[in-house]
Amino acid sequence: MKILMNVLIFVLASFSFAACEKANYQVSPDSIDKPAENYSGTFEATYKNYKNYSTSVSFNGNININFGTGTYSYNGNIISSDSQLNGPVHDNGNYTLTADSIRMYDNSTKMMNPAWQPSLYLDGIYSYTNTGSQVIIQGEGQYGTIRIVLNTQ
Repeated sequence: MKILMNVLIFVLASFSFAACEKANYQVSPDSIDKPAENYSGTFEATYKNYKNYSTSVSFNGNININFGTGTYSYNGNIISSDSQLNGPVHDNGNYTLTADSIRMYDNSTKMMNPAWQPSLYLDGIYSYTNTGSQVIIQGEGQYGTIRIVLNTQ
């Protein structure tokens, strides 16, 4: 019985010291420092083969990302040497954050049909960095290269 009591006291003491150590030297897991509100910024994109056209197409515009709900929306313009392509783009979608990347998926991508909505068709995993004053999302997606710069307030 005495041995059992000594073992129990030793185990309890070990847990107490471990708890104190953890309280004094907290280690937080790698996580994304994300805001819990809306952020607004600009986007630029270049697609090599937008809507099956053989020329590359550039986009620019404004984007709003809500880090509380996992949604985003954007409005922008197509800038192309082919005047038939020029015009507005707008869409919204969902995203998920993991480590240092963001997976974006436009709603129009889910509804792909021959009509081609005026969208960026964001579908891919992009790098995500938060510098404190800006959030930068960039990389090569399913359809082209994007760069999104969100300004923090």
